[in-house]
Amino acid sequence: GRSRILQKDDLKTLSDILSKATYIDDKSVVHKYNIKHFYYYEATLHGQKIRLNVAKEVYAPEKGRKKVKHYLYSINDIKNKH
Repeated sequence: GRSRILQKDDLKTLSDILSKATYIDDKSVVHKYNIKHFYYYEATLHGQKIRLNVAKEVYAPEKGRKKVKHYLYSINDIKNKH
């Protein structure tokens, strides 16, 4: 995985971790899975900082309106800068 801080048991409270996270930044992207945008959040877990990357996926069925879906894409450790 991308995080050494995140433990298996933390998955049970992931929604709580994300709801308490602080917004950092966002960027438009070109991505192979119809992801158009990423939103970046910072949280503290086990006394250490992690970054939660939330994807915004936009897709259009052949018939119908464009659909937008947001989901947690990845979690990364934030290394301390010394």
